[in-house]
Amino acid sequence: DERQRLMRRNIVRYAVLAYVITLQRVSLRVRKRFPTWQHVVDSGLMLESEKKIFELMDTKTPMSKYWMPLVWATNIINRARKENLINSDQLVQTILMELSEIRRRLGSLIGYDTVCVPLVYTQ
Repeated sequence: DERQRLMRRNIVRYAVLAYVITLQRVSLRVRKRFPTWQHVVDSGLMLESEKKIFELMDTKTPMSKYWMPLVWATNIINRARKENLINSDQLVQTILMELSEIRRRLGSLIGYDTVCVPLVYTQ
């Protein structure tokens, strides 16, 4: 039904949003495409209410917030299980493990970006 479709769509949107937020820190091209949270909202990846949460978090810490949409996606998955929209605990565990893997890989990407490679290694 429509609610299930919307839940699936939001889970994927949150995963893509986490990816974009990570690439904003790493990629100049993505930073130019999405210089502000409003640009992310205009693209349809973020809602206005979510933008306000990110703006509030920006005032509290300069750290990357790529993990926040993944937490929201996790909440949707848990809600879907409680409402019996997902029938299997094993399926929930698999989906949550995949989200965790996305989070781990995005964190690694940020880690790689923060380590400066000496010029001698580039030759």
